[in-house]
Amino acid sequence: MQKGFSEKTRNFLLDCARHAGKNPRSIKIVLPTVEGFVGRGGFFERRLLECEFAQSVEGFLSLDERTGPPKLSGPLSECLETILSSAIGGILLHLAAPGSYVETLSSIEAELNSRLSLTWILPDPTPHRNVVLIEGYSYLQTGMLHNEFRLGFIQVVRDLNVSVIVLGTGEPHGPKHWLQNPENAPGFCDAFIPIDMTIDDDLPGRIVAAVRSYTGFDEIHGILTGHDRYLVSTAKAAAILGLPASPIRAHEIATDKYAMRRFEVESQRTDFQFLRFSNLEEIHKQLTAGDHPVVIRYPAIVKPVSGYLSEGVARVGNDTELLASVARVDNKRHGHAVIVETYIDGPEFDANIVLCKGEILFFELVDDFPSAGDKPGAGMEGTFFETSEFTPSNLPTVEREIVKSSLHKTLLELGFTWGLFHVEGRVKDSTMEFRTDPRDIVDLRPKLIPRTQLPSCFLVEINARIPGLGCAMSTMHTYGVDFYAAHLLSCLRDVQRLRLVTSAFVFPHRPDGSQYWCEVVFIQPHRGGRFATEDPCGELLRRHPALGANVSRHLCCYAKGDIIPDPATGVCLLLAYFLAYSRRSRQEVREVSELIRAEFRYDIV
Repeated sequence: MQKGFSEKTRNFLLDCARHAGKNPRSIKIVLPTVEGFVGRGGFFERRLLECEFAQSVEGFLSLDERTGPPKLSGPLSECLETILSSAIGGILLHLAAPGSYVETLSSIEAELNSRLSLTWILPDPTPHRNVVLIEGYSYLQTGMLHNEFRLGFIQVVRDLNVSVIVLGTGEPHGPKHWLQNPENAPGFCDAFIPIDMTIDDDLPGRIVAAVRSYTGFDEIHGILTGHDRYLVSTAKAAAILGLPASPIRAHEIATDKYAMRRFEVESQRTDFQFLRFSNLEEIHKQLTAGDHPVVIRYPAIVKPVSGYLSEGVARVGNDTELLASVARVDNKRHGHAVIVETYIDGPEFDANIVLCKGEILFFELVDDFPSAGDKPGAGMEGTFFETSEFTPSNLPTVEREIVKSSLHKTLLELGFTWGLFHVEGRVKDSTMEFRTDPRDIVDLRPKLIPRTQLPSCFLVEINARIPGLGCAMSTMHTYGVDFYAAHLLSCLRDVQRLRLVTSAFVFPHRPDGSQYWCEVVFIQPHRGGRFATEDPCGELLRRHPALGANVSRHLCCYAKGDIIPDPATGVCLLLAYFLAYSRRSRQEVREVSELIRAEFRYDIV
């Protein structure tokens, strides 16, 4: 263990002194109770995200730095330097009212019990590992700056001592990849290797060839992707390379909407209409097939068999709408094959599940608010793009357990025992429904007319990957669970650290141990064109400064001057998102979210 102050400790104390000025300030110093190494870099700061008592937070340890309880040899007043030299983190508390210092320190002690009641000092240092990432979203470049340290995948690889090479479409095989810009790759990955990413039988072989040709790593420890369309090819490449991966067949079923529906129907032995058509011509032929035409049970859902992002999904009420909806699917993005299935009513949910050797380490149920396609009379013009997602869910405990056990059973039957899964579904015959209150605010509320049937879980789709950016950030802030780290550690089969990054807060008087109620407010553009607004998220908060107390994060996905595609093309577009939260009530979050949606201003020309 080190002697004297570390540089981080010294800088923290100097910063505290600068903030104090003439006013007494309280500082909380956290000491280890066991010997070992911090389980991941930045862990202390992450677990204190949105702590209402903390003005600033600093972890003092590096990954390779051994720590342990201080060895005191005299009165505490004479051992301050020894104590500070052994400290693993410090918190500068907000300025307290005179005479309330003891109460403030008591509050932060209770807060730390809720946030740090887990094993985060491990016996061994984090080993260095090398990983291959198949493609990469461009927002991973920035890592999402928050309070002077970064969240997201770019920081996770640093915090877990991982080196990365990225394989993806780029020159000369396609348009220039964002990692081919010289200013982007450094700090994100050791190398970007452009390959032909056409999805065909040879893609796994091209991935393997590119990995084996790279000489910068002595050994590869894992391979992963965040893209649905590359999951099967990545699993096949992993099998060839001898790297950990879920069964290929599990990914093949989960990424094929028809195969997944057939698997689920056969598993649960339900009577449910679902039909697969190779193209628009086959649908027309089957609907008009002489004496034995196909009869669709309407209302029905039509969607591409290999679709993603809810693109091409429509609710249809007759044959004419069905044919028109299929004709609008972007075949270049999603292929020609579609599935048509009976529309199931009931509150929609997203479930985020982390498995380790078949055991659920973390389960989160999120209320997915109605999309345009759910509204009565929406017809084929109503999309199923997300509008808002709320965590923790307002579903009753019984229904939450029904969903949890049903999804766990399905994942295991498919062959999934490791990984992060973003699952979408509905609760059929739920006791709850989305409806408005007298103030016209929608929320998930008890049904006015109870159902006579028992609730059941209806699975829509399984995505074996990280959920979208807003949802991943919502979970990190609300529960302290890091999906970026979970996805990476699952592919490395690192049990200790996977348990660490998926251990949720344990606030005793809040749902699911969460630190607050949180809603992701999605803003979609109303049309295409040139984006003409500078920082619309910041402008909203400046115009309504009181919102700042209930918004933990926001992001606009376009800069002024960017071209926004026309939503009428069916492409799923996100203009911006906000994370709205409250420690007081779910209702307050809903009110804040509706105000954000009503007051958000932007121009497209």
